[in-house]
Amino acid sequence: MKHLMTLLLLAGLVRTTSGQNTTAVYNTIPGALDLKFSLNQPFTLDLSDQTSPGFKTLAATVTSAVTAIYVSVPGFSYCIVNSFRSGSVVTDMTLVFENKTVVPSTSAAQATFNKGTTNLTIVPGSVTVDLSNPSSTAFKNLAALVVSQVTKVYQSFPGFLLCFVNSFRSGSVVTRLTLQFANGASVPSNASVIAALSASSTSLNIIPNSISVTSPTSSGTSPRPGPFCLMALPVTLALLMVPLLAS
Repeated sequence: MKHLMTLLLLAGLVRTTSGQNTTAVYNTIPGALDLKFSLNQPFTLDLSDQTSPGFKTLAATVTSAVTAIYVSVPGFSYCIVNSFRSGSVVTDMTLVFENKTVVPSTSAAQATFNKGTTNLTIVPGSVTVDLSNPSSTAFKNLAALVVSQVTKVYQSFPGFLLCFVNSFRSGSVVTRLTLQFANGASVPSNASVIAALSASSTSLNIIPNSISVTSPTSSGTSPRPGPFCLMALPVTLALLMVPLLAS
């Protein structure tokens, strides 16, 4: 992934990392697609727990297989497993691209997946790719609010660069977002991320105990990431709002 080291936040806010006076420009915001498919295997309860060994093992297998499919797609950065649920094993993922201008169409992304070779036992016809309606005014407004509030919480964390919203879905408003850090050494523990957001004063009306964090993912596709390889930390939370996003 071709990145300038990036300390410029979404609204033009400039930061430095670890007290250094070095500032680099982050002139693009990552783009994302939602990918869903079903695995033809039994669902077990531990797969609903992101901290369980079963979840982590299957998530690593799926992430590796999906990365291999998309690694040659221009602008592809990395993918994240958001959840597994019953129905064989319904897999909910996010594909992240360098910026919004290089995100392929949903049909192209789905065709790439269908043509890919993988050892995953995917249920035929179960693959879907969508945008979670990011073009709607409601999505944009809520995403801007979430990004603004979450950035305030983590901007003092060493190595924090930015956050962006992957998707919203019903269940109050279940929000999937990604925190990006300068490198693996600067990624805080899951517990500290949850504690900071839980203790913060924001206008988001976050439902208590709804915050979860999954393992960090490298944004580089090289087998030997360089010192400027960004690290992504997926976060899920639920907002206490009555209407979901309008079309």
